[in-house]
This record gives sequence, C-alpha cells and structure tokens, in this order.
Amino acid sequence: MVSTPKRRWSPTSLTLRWRLMLAMGLLAALVAAIALASVIGLARVRSTATAAVEVDGLMSQLASAVAIKAQATRRYDQSFFLHLEEPAQREAFRAMWSKAEAELDQAISEFAAAATEAEDQRQARLWQAAYVLYTEGFRNVVADVESGELTSPRAADARLETYHQNIETLNELSDDFAARKRAKAQAAAADLASTTSLIMITLAGLGGLAVLVAVGWSLSFPARLTRPLAALSAAARRLAAGDLGVRTGVTGGDEIGALGMAFDQMAATIEQRTSDLQAQFAAAEAARCEAEAAQAKVAEQLATIAAQRSAILEMSVPILPVAEGVLVLPLVGALDSARIAQAQERALQAVEESRASFVIIDITGVPVVDTQVARGLIELIQAAHMLGARAVLVGIRPEVAQTIVGLGIDLGAMVTRGTLQGGVSYTTQATNGAQHKGLRR
Repeated sequence: MVSTPKRRWSPTSLTLRWRLMLAMGLLAALVAAIALASVIGLARVRSTATAAVEVDGLMSQLASAVAIKAQATRRYDQSFFLHLEEPAQREAFRAMWSKAEAELDQAISEFAAAATEAEDQRQARLWQAAYVLYTEGFRNVVADVESGELTSPRAADARLETYHQNIETLNELSDDFAARKRAKAQAAAADLASTTSLIMITLAGLGGLAVLVAVGWSLSFPARLTRPLAALSAAARRLAAGDLGVRTGVTGGDEIGALGMAFDQMAATIEQRTSDLQAQFAAAEAARCEAEAAQAKVAEQLATIAAQRSAILEMSVPILPVAEGVLVLPLVGALDSARIAQAQERALQAVEESRASFVIIDITGVPVVDTQVARGLIELIQAAHMLGARAVLVGIRPEVAQTIVGLGIDLGAMVTRGTLQGGVSYTTQATNGAQHKGLRR
C-alpha cells in the first residue's frame, strides 16, 4: 500500500482570508505591544520624575536642617554673650555653640554633597562662605573675651555685630530655600501625578481603541476582500463552463474593482465575438448548403449531359440490319479515336448478337480518312472477321481515295464498293452463291 506523503505546512498554504486575518492579528499584537511599551516607558518616566521630586524634597529637608542649625548656632552665641560674666555658664554655652557649629558645618556639607543642580551648588557655596566668615568672627570675639579685652556683653555683642549678618543671611536664605524647594517638590509631585494619570488614561484609551480597530479590521477586511474575489472565481468557472452571459458585478476604485470591471469587459467581448462567430458559422453553413445544392444541380446537369452525349454518340454510330445476316454501319462526320472505338464496340456487339455474316461500313459521310481512321477501320474489319462476319467498305469518294493512296494505306485485302447499294448487292450475291453451292453438294 502506497502511503500518501504529508503536506508540510507553510504560510502560503493558507487561504488569502486567513493570511489577511493573520497579518491583521499580528498588527493588533504589534499595536498592543507598542501600547504596553508606552505604558512601561511612561512608568519609567514617572519613576524618574518621582526620583527628581524626591531629590527636591531631600534638598528641602537638607536646607531646613541648615536653617535649624544656623538658628541654634545663633541662639547659643547670644546665650554665650548674655552669660559673659559667668564663666561656668559661658563655657557651657560655648560648648553648645561648638556642637551646633559642627552640626551646621555638617548640614551644609550634606547639602553640598547632595546638590546636583547648578543653583543648589551655588547656594551651598554661599552658605559655606557665610559660615566661614561667621565662625571666624565668633572665635575672634571669644579670643578677645578670654584675653580680657572684652568684658561686657554689650561690647562683645557689638564686636560680633559685623558677623551676625552672615549667620542671619545664612539662616534666612536656607529657610527661604527650604520653603521654595518644598513648594516646588509639592507642586512637581502634584503635576506629575496629574500628568501621569492623564497620559496613562490617554495611552490606555488609545491602545484599547487601536486594538479594537485592528481586531475589527482583521475580521472585516478579509471578508470584504475575499467576497469580490469569490465572485470573480465563480464567474470565471461559469465562463469556462460556457455561460458567456455571466458578469461579476464587482466595481470600485481599487485594484479588485478594476479587476472585476476588466473581467466583465472581457466576458462581454468574448460573448460578442462568440455571437459574431456563430453568425459567421451560420452564414458559412448556409453558403455550404447552397454550394452543395448547386453542386448537386451541376452533377445532375452533368449526368444529363453525359446521358445526352451517350445518346448522341449512339445516334452518331447507328447499326442498321438491311437483310438477314447483313448489318450496315453508316459513319457520318469526322472520326476521332473515341468515335472509332465506339463504332468498333457497337459493330462487334451487333455482330455477336445477330450472328450477322456481313457488315457494310459506309464512310460516305466521313470527310477525311487519315492513318488513324484507316487503322481503326482495319482493326474493325479484322475483329469482325474473327467473329465470322465479312466486312464490306463502301462510300469511298474520289478525294478520300486520293488521300488514302497518298498516305500509302493498303486496302487491297478489303472488299470495297463505291456505294451502299453496291455493297448490299455484293452481300446478296455472296449469300445466294453460298446457298447455291450448298444445294449442289
């Protein structure tokens, strides 16, 4: 048993409808993938923006820390001057100031380390410069107090007044900067949340709409495409089966519409030309029938002419019995090979049928006797002799006799007479003589 090989699947083995549906399905999948990639990208953007907002929030917190440490440092230096005359309290507030000053330095350093924007870095440098001027001024005042140069709080505070502006500026700038960063971070966070939600909703809507359009198109477009193709295929089969009046009815401005209209035009042309060919065939058939009828008529006329010719030939070579055992063959007109052959045939047939003893050949009506005619007459006389009949040649006119002599034709062995009457007399005498010899015996 021979096994049938299995057909290997390939994309070209699918019908056009399924290939289009597959293509549109892939398009829908691609649109969905693009939408998904957009959502993922947006999520990454949101994450990045969130990180930026968080950075602004961190910078705001660091700026607030700088402002707080600056206020603490300023409060401790004032307390130091207020208790200038109390060494124990003064040293305690000095230690607190040193701790607050170290924390302020650390806060400014943390802010500078976290600063990524040029504005933040510039602000950090300003704070560091104000911090350095303030701390140097305060240490100089402390040194003057310890040396006894400054003994009253008022004098010490007046000496430090020049450097107070630096710490106050640092405090005000850091506080204002922290507020601005905090407001900016809050506004950016709110704007980011609103924008992200709007974009995600828009992308989701567009993606869903694109997927729905692609799915709907993948289901409807193949049907719209294959319907006219099916009509074209059915019309082609009907046209091949002989239905010349079939039309697709497919129209439109696209390639399939042009194909349908071209097919309909081709079918109309085939129908018209087939109709013309049928008309031409009918005309040719009628002409053939007319030709056959004319040919039959001509054949009939030819048969009539042949019959008439045969009758004429028979009349032109008559065989006449003039007495018992005597036949007369009168020849009239010019003799050709056909008439000579006919004369030979009719004479020999009559001799055989009537068992005649004499055949009188009358050439009175023959205008010319040439070699062909003489040879034919000699053959006739010899054939009749072989059948038991004697031939008598009569009617030789003088001019015919001269022609025969001039041609050198020897008629010496033949019985000749001048007229038919003489020939008949010869046959009568020959017959009577033969009868008389029979009685004597």
